[in-house]
Amino acid sequence: MVPTHHVHWLVVAEQSRGEGVGRALMTAAMRRFVPGSGSVEVVTFGADHPGACVSGARAFYERLGFTPAEAVDPGPEGGSRQVFRLAVA
Repeated sequence: MVPTHHVHWLVVAEQSRGEGVGRALMTAAMRRFVPGSGSVEVVTFGADHPGACVSGARAFYERLGFTPAEAVDPGPEGGSRQVFRLAVA
């Protein structure tokens, strides 16, 4: 069975976005916690969520090679959420 690793929360301060901080955090976490093949999943805003564009989260994960996957239960405020998945070889 191929392991699935989950990113539960990743936040970069707005003034530091676009500086490579998020990419560095993801790179370090994957080196440390994803020892071999499998997949990495993160749940972020759905495409229709007002925070999707503002936060840049969807675009961030896509730049890292994650692909949008299935929708999941709404967040605590009722907004849509979607899984993003990355295959790791």
